[in-house]
Amino acid sequence: MATAKPILISLVGKALLVLPLTSILVCSPAMSDTQPGSTGDEKLLRSQADDYAKAFAAGNSKALADMWSSEGTFTDSEGREFRGRTAIEQFFASNFARYGKQPLVINVESIRFPTDGVAIEEGQTCTQQGNSLGNVSHYEAVHAKENGRWQMEAVTETECPKKFSDSLQDLAWLIGTWSAKCSPSSSIHLKADWAANHNFIRCTYGNPSADGEQSGAMTIIGRNPINGRIISWHFDSKGGSGSGKWLRDGQSWTERTTSVEPDGAMGSATYIIHKLDDNTFTWRSVDRSIAGAALPDRQELTVTRDGSK
Repeated sequence: MATAKPILISLVGKALLVLPLTSILVCSPAMSDTQPGSTGDEKLLRSQADDYAKAFAAGNSKALADMWSSEGTFTDSEGREFRGRTAIEQFFASNFARYGKQPLVINVESIRFPTDGVAIEEGQTCTQQGNSLGNVSHYEAVHAKENGRWQMEAVTETECPKKFSDSLQDLAWLIGTWSAKCSPSSSIHLKADWAANHNFIRCTYGNPSADGEQSGAMTIIGRNPINGRIISWHFDSKGGSGSGKWLRDGQSWTERTTSVEPDGAMGSATYIIHKLDDNTFTWRSVDRSIAGAALPDRQELTVTRDGSK
């Protein structure tokens, strides 16, 4: 039940222009004299779920991480695995720094005890945004009891199906050619056009190299017909690829992406687009990582439509 923004980031995800948010089920350290699998154990686990929600709402990343065993794992709804308390604490700290504290609702649906000292808990988590519900995730948490103490050994979070009212027409203003200055001596160019009977938007972008070759990438933007969410696929000229999920907030779009580099390394990033007017938008890339190593955020670029000045 880790939650972070960009989906429960549930943390995080957002997170996509957004947060990504990620939600996880919690089990805080506690002592108990009850027998394994007893009613007392189930009550204790449910109480610890409440403690988890309180720690999440308080933005207490250390208290959350201490609910795992020393080598416990958390796998978020985007498939990223965080192993050990240090990595899990850093994950929560990063998301709280970016998205702030958020109330979390945990609905424990079932707890079963397949063997002595082991409990499997399932349920849903949901962040609260004002008076409305935010990201919703399903979780499964495997708890182990040692010396009377329940801790989480493995938590896996998956995104719950959600209906979005997104439309590609909301991005129709992107159609055209654009340019942005990366530095006084270099610029990047973008071309966006409709594809496949207006069911997709194809974006090609890059920067001519010294030998005249186009060094760039291509993005295909579409809409998931099952839940209505805007999604995308990325391909670069070196052989890497990735995919992203979009979330709209007014005139801003957040895309949370995962990628595979040409050498097989896994990566992730959040792209944020903010429309200033029909001829101008800003773009930036944050929360970047490759092979588990954090990378610095990219500078924000101001992108203008060609011929608009």
